[in-house]
Amino acid sequence: LKGFSGFNVDGFNYQSPDVVAYFLTHFHADHTVGLHAGFKGPALIYCSPITAALLTSISGLKPALVQGVPIGDSIQIRTSDGSLAEVTFLCANHCPGSALLHFRNLRTGVTVLHTGDFRAAACVREDPTLHALIAAHGPIGELLLDTTYCSPQWKFPDQAEVCDAMGRIVRSELAREPRTLFLVGSYQIGKERAVAAVVRAAGCRAIVGWHRARTLKLCGWWDGELFVCEDDEEAIAGAGGNLDLDLEFKSARCCVRVVSMSGALQHEAMAQMLESEVDTSGQRLWGAVVAFRPTGWSYTRSSRGGKTQGKNSSKGSSSRSLKDVIEIDMGEEKEEE
Repeated sequence: LKGFSGFNVDGFNYQSPDVVAYFLTHFHADHTVGLHAGFKGPALIYCSPITAALLTSISGLKPALVQGVPIGDSIQIRTSDGSLAEVTFLCANHCPGSALLHFRNLRTGVTVLHTGDFRAAACVREDPTLHALIAAHGPIGELLLDTTYCSPQWKFPDQAEVCDAMGRIVRSELAREPRTLFLVGSYQIGKERAVAAVVRAAGCRAIVGWHRARTLKLCGWWDGELFVCEDDEEAIAGAGGNLDLDLEFKSARCCVRVVSMSGALQHEAMAQMLESEVDTSGQRLWGAVVAFRPTGWSYTRSSRGGKTQGKNSSKGSSSRSLKDVIEIDMGEEKEEE
């Protein structure tokens, strides 16, 4: 990190003795390359408490190598050249535990804002901690920006608006076919708001696998009113005790499933579910299957679509919101629109 010798952000394959501090912005696979149970440093990893819990519980890192820093808090760390730096963790509004990192070299006055992956919604752009840092120390000297959706073609609606639209689709599909199964694509972490929108509209709980349930609990997102683990024997017992596992979870009481973003959302897999999932009398459990792929890459401006719904609930930032962040960080006043 320029101006902060020995600081490394999201780069864990670089294990030079010169590294004095690692920083992890969030727990997505493309940012944790090089992290595994055998990781030995040579320095501490600083991240949010949620990310720290995921690193130790899921990736198997030794707790002694990880230090959680609450969102909104600052810590002071020496760079490899002996300078004292202050690092402030800010909410990135991406996935649970994601953080923007504000670096300030107390000797040189150099400031850097590293966004990692973030969703530049109003809650991020108007973060009082970020604005307090800019007011106290001046505009950001260097902005390291997530530009996944920087092209002007990516003009996403607000996430709350998208979740409302997903709810409307669910209610419309259930009115058309009450025996509809809803699939919501997700990564190991993230898309929780999209799942919650579908679950609430469907009036049931979402089935998740054991690994997903563990992740939700570590993130503080587990809600027994919204989710049920497919391996939860207690939930099965509460539903009748001697019910067949598959039949219980494939009933109308659990018509939402959280699945991977790839395989289960393919039309062939959906058709297979319609054909193969039957009750004890051989009757099909479902009259229709609707899949949501909540990612920015599936976004189109048209509200029309097929049974595989591509609603965007991306945790990335659109072109307009990225420009807003640059205006804020450079200390510029936004023009009224």
